[in-house]
Amino acid sequence: MTKRLIIRFVMFLAFAGGQSVVMAQAPQAPSRSDLLKAFAAQKKKLDDVLEEMVAKHDEAVKQARAKAVKQLEGIAKNEMSQGEIAKATATWTEILKIDPINVDAKAYFRSIGRIDDALALSNEILRKQQTGSSAPSPTPIQRIVWRGEDGNVFQRSQNGSWIHIMPVDDGKGAKQYAYEEISRNAESVELFRKAGARGSHLMLYPDHSMWRWESDRDWTLVSDGHWVQ
Repeated sequence: MTKRLIIRFVMFLAFAGGQSVVMAQAPQAPSRSDLLKAFAAQKKKLDDVLEEMVAKHDEAVKQARAKAVKQLEGIAKNEMSQGEIAKATATWTEILKIDPINVDAKAYFRSIGRIDDALALSNEILRKQQTGSSAPSPTPIQRIVWRGEDGNVFQRSQNGSWIHIMPVDDGKGAKQYAYEEISRNAESVELFRKAGARGSHLMLYPDHSMWRWESDRDWTLVSDGHWVQ
């Protein structure tokens, strides 16, 4: 073998050996940044799936509740028409357990003089739904958020004043008005607001709210509602 062929053969072996080394190298492991990005992307996909499932579940429960309440209301009204008060009371009680802010159920219990029992049951169910707790119900001093079935919300601030959040349909969001708390007892909280030369009073009860001008004596029903917190 000539010297030139030997040199070519050695160069070929060196090249082939280098290629073998490159091919035998293990693939590069992903970096910490790559792993974190991949995890974040996977978690977002899973969170989106869960959110969609929860939304579907909530909507299905809402529809099932509305259907059950409608059917039970028919039974309750039929029992009332037949004078079966005990049965009607039991049925309206079950309705409150399913729908604790049901207006017709509260009206029924108010008509038979048992609104306090109905409100106690309603508030207890609402509290459990909101907190998932079986602890004792809040005392009157803890009544700091009241929500009306018309969408109006009254919320106590840390400084003791109250904010009335009124929903509007003009696309500009809710309006807010400031109130002063002037009294509270085991049944109600009384608020006062000065608007120019006139002032107005508002009473928040466990199941409804009332309003009157400062110069008037008669109260006007505003809406049904309940304590949220």
